[in-house]
Amino acid sequence: MLSLPTAFWHVLAEASATGEFVLPFSVRHIIIGGEHAALDRVRAWQARYGERASLLNMYGPTEATITATGYLVPARLPNDLLDTPIGHALPNVHAYVLDTQLDLVPIG
Repeated sequence: MLSLPTAFWHVLAEASATGEFVLPFSVRHIIIGGEHAALDRVRAWQARYGERASLLNMYGPTEATITATGYLVPARLPNDLLDTPIGHALPNVHAYVLDTQLDLVPIG
């Protein structure tokens, strides 16, 4: 299992795309978090490793060093996906999307 800051994982994803890095077969789970996971890198990574290693995108406020949501990235991403999801709230966690005035944003 690897647990990496997303920025470091982005470097591995780019190195993997050029053949400079190959994920060891012993690694079966990768957890990333701390910042946005670029969809183009997620797609390339999943195309190469999605069938043999799970990728979990975690999200939470960095200031509190917590994880609030998680998204288990499917091996085959939907073609119409516009960005990498942050997933659903973890058990015993509530997640809200707010605007700049801290008002709830409608679903969608």
